[in-house]
Amino acid sequence: MKPIDTRNQFFDVWNVYWPIALAVFLVILTAVLFLALRYRSKSREIPTGKDESTPLEVGYAIGLACIAAFLVFLTFSRMPGSEDADATGKPVDVRVTAARWNWRFQYPDLCFVEQVTKEHVPVLRVPVDTKIEFTGSSLDVIHSFFVPEERFKRDVFPNQHTRWEMVFEDPGNHAAGGECAEFCGLEHSNMNFDVLVMPKAEFKAWAAGAASETAKTRVEDGFLRPRDGGAA
Repeated sequence: MKPIDTRNQFFDVWNVYWPIALAVFLVILTAVLFLALRYRSKSREIPTGKDESTPLEVGYAIGLACIAAFLVFLTFSRMPGSEDADATGKPVDVRVTAARWNWRFQYPDLCFVEQVTKEHVPVLRVPVDTKIEFTGSSLDVIHSFFVPEERFKRDVFPNQHTRWEMVFEDPGNHAAGGECAEFCGLEHSNMNFDVLVMPKAEFKAWAAGAASETAKTRVEDGFLRPRDGGAA
């Protein structure tokens, strides 16, 4: 599997879809208004004459079929699987664990674990323009790892691992920039996480001290408890 720049993939397709949709709408609207005004009748007599035109209808059908075929080709050509992200440097391994109604992010190479506590939501920290190799699973029901800014969503399941790769192009701190997109219970709407995309040098500096920070906290502490401290 190759790195996916999902946001640019989305806009590459969207920037083609909407002009075509607008053009088709305007053509149909113009034709309807023209025919309604040009051939309107002031009498109550039922008009006579042909009500169909085979060449025109065939041409219309062929035109729409060509547009649909082009859009299908464009969509599939931009789906995950093609190398379109300018990723450099060593890939970062992130293990994603979901559970009602929280997230945990483990960085095996950094010996660091980020998880929810009563005080804060978890933060997914990633370096910019770097391939991020995710492995996701769930401890209870189906959840969905969703980052709206990147137009990316991937389901995670109990008792199995889902793998995917992403590349984040623009640095930035996105509060509640990630969420669960699969309804999973009463606190589903609060199952979010922050996304912090860091410059590579800044991420490297943070990673250097990540292991010592993990050593201060047990991985299990607070993970399966809702953020208000109640029972899961």
